[in-house]
Amino acid sequence: MRLAHRARDLVDHGTALEAARRVIIVEDRLAEAQRSAATTNSNIAPTRTPPRRPEGADPDEFR
Repeated sequence: MRLAHRARDLVDHGTALEAARRVIIVEDRLAEAQRSAATTNSNIAPTRTPPRRPEGADPDEFR
């Protein structure tokens, strides 16, 4: 039903039926990509960057 409503809305605003179909396909693919990216990003553990050794400091002091 959602797809039919979206198609009708696009056609009512002057979009050709075939173009409306392509728009809906692209919107669905975008939504899926966004869901996939959100899932991927939530599964990535944050990384901690180790502190940098100050220039000129003794390398053995920062091990």
